[in-house]
Order: sequence, then structure tokens, then C-alpha cells
Amino acid sequence: MEIEAAHQQIRSIVEGCLGNTPVIILGSGASAAYGIHTMDALADEIIRQVGASQEATKQSEDWQVFLSEIQKTSNLERSLETIERNDTLTKLIAKVTWALICEKDYDVYKKLIGGDLHLALSDTISHLSNGTGPVNYTKIITTNYDRLAEYACDFVDDEYREYLHYTGFGYGLIRRPDDKFRTAIQNTQRRTLNRSEHPDIRKIIPVEILKVHGSLDWFEHDDGTTIGLPAFKDCSGGLIPAIITPGKRKFERTHVHPYSMIIEAARLALDNASSYFAIGFGFRDNHIHDNLEKKLKHQMRTKPFVVLAKTLTQETRSFFLENDKLGNFALFEENDEGGSAIHFRNGSGGAAHSIKHVRKLWDLKEFNRTFINGEEL
Repeated sequence: MEIEAAHQQIRSIVEGCLGNTPVIILGSGASAAYGIHTMDALADEIIRQVGASQEATKQSEDWQVFLSEIQKTSNLERSLETIERNDTLTKLIAKVTWALICEKDYDVYKKLIGGDLHLALSDTISHLSNGTGPVNYTKIITTNYDRLAEYACDFVDDEYREYLHYTGFGYGLIRRPDDKFRTAIQNTQRRTLNRSEHPDIRKIIPVEILKVHGSLDWFEHDDGTTIGLPAFKDCSGGLIPAIITPGKRKFERTHVHPYSMIIEAARLALDNASSYFAIGFGFRDNHIHDNLEKKLKHQMRTKPFVVLAKTLTQETRSFFLENDKLGNFALFEENDEGGSAIHFRNGSGGAAHSIKHVRKLWDLKEFNRTFINGEEL
């Protein structure tokens, strides 16, 4: 395929995706770009901090099993499965994980407050939400614990619109799960404000953020109830972080409130989406991947799908490139020369095409410059 024709097809796929208010799917790669720990970095810190604790000494037998497994496999998730019935160690690991990510999350927050950082996701949200009403609004599904998606909403530079994010909890400093998942969109007063033509009233743009594995600012009481609080540098008051760490038991926990409520909302979002935009997501999480695969077999074949990743996982490659019935997708990743490799299929049937590009289009900032700000491909 000639390069000009390839560029036209890629732009057509991307514009079809972004023009349909896609569901955004965020994975760990979206946060790694801002210094949030990857799984490998988490594993190193868990070994160092938990291994030095008295709890690990008291649970020496299980801890040694964990260490042996991770040294063999370098796979944190599989290693955690060996000790997931040991509540003492799993809770300690959850606290260490929370503290590590919270520290990096706070670094991002300080840079944003100080004006030293701008999140490219803010520009994406602003573009996708421009002109959307109370029905067709932006939804973000994320497996991350950090609050970069929330920050992206708060730091959108828009004097005419206010981006109000909602994570399934009420508003305020002390927040409780909203059992009926009633967002601000369903509030009559806000709908009335959105219809107002008064020039001094900023339009409310709701953004639903579905955190299927929990969040840094969710905490559990001893009785299992969950509450949303400001995330400080320690977990005091006898609370434990409400985050689902890797391992087989994470699927047990996702059937418990509020995770079950969030996951059901994510399923509905995927079912009803007109297009999909994945950023740094490896297609390894079964809750999201399985739902997408079901859509693939039925109605999703022609829905535009765009994926950005520094390196595409094998699961991503298999999902798109080994299924010739899936069309209308564009995958962007880094190539060996520091630019981009773009894999795409515009219509089902036949092998996908691949081209190189000198710019880092897999990076959201560069992607926005090209496909939102209108620079030439």
C-alpha cells in the first residue's frame, strides 16, 4: 500500500474513533509515562519493604514461598497467588503497594499544582467532550489505582466548561459509595444549567471514571465497608487501602461492593460504546478483555478501535492482528528507530497493514498534536 493511501486510512480510522465519543481504556502504560510504578518496580519494592518487616518474619514460611516464586518467574501476579490466602501478608503488600503509588501520584499532583506539568489526557478529554450533552458523555475505564484520570479532568484548561469527574462515590471530602450509581448527569438542576443560554454559566461536562481495581482514595473498615477519603501519606485510623492487588483472589473481590457496581458499569459502557480508545492498556485484564472479546464476536467488528502503547503486548497483537474478521483499528507503538510502528486494518478481511512513522504517535501528546490539533500525518 502506498504511504499516502495508508496515511489516509489511518486518519480515517482515528477520526471515526474520536468522533464517536469513545470509551477510553487506561492501563498501567498511561501512568508509567508520569513515573507511576510499573509491576516490575512494584515487585522490587515489595520484596525490599515487606521482607524487612516483622510481619514477614512471623510469616516466614509463606514469605519464602513468595520469594522463591518471584525469583523463578519474575511474575508478581503469579507469585502473589502463592500467598493470597495469607491475609497478613496480602494486607501488608496492599499497604506497601498503596504507599508506593501514592507517593508518585502525589509527585504528579504537586507538579500540576505548580504548573510544571500538563497531562495530555486533559486535552483528549476536552476534545472528546466538546459539545457533548448529558446523554453522550465521556467514560473512562481504568485498571490503575492512581488518580491521573481525575487530575486530567480537574486540569482541563477551559473557561467555558467545568469537567466534573465521578467514580461511583458521592461528593465531598468524606464520600460513600453511590449504590444506585446516580451520576451528576441525572441531576435535574445540572441539566437545567446545561440548557441555559446565560453567558456567565459554565457548562457542566460529566466524566465517568470507572476504577475496576479500586483507587488510592478508597479505604476499607474492618467490617468490609468502603469509604472515599483524601489520600494522605499513611493509612491511619485502622483503615486498609481498598485496592485489588494482582492474584486469583482479585476476581473474588470484584464480586464485592463497590467493585461489583463499578465493573457492571464498565461492562455496560463497553457494550454501549460506539468506539474505543485504549492508552497503555495491555489487554491482560479479564474483566475488560473478556467483555471486548464478546463484543468482537458480535457487533464490534466495524467499531473504530485505536490503541496507543510504548510496546504492544502479545495479548494485544493476538487480539487484533490474528483475527482477520476484526476491522477498523489502528495500533500505535514505538519502533526500533524511536518513531512509531502503526498496524491497521480499515475493513474486515485480509492481513493488517503496517507502516513506520518518524514521529512518536504512540505517545498521547504527539498523538493529540497530529489527530486533534490537525498537524499533517
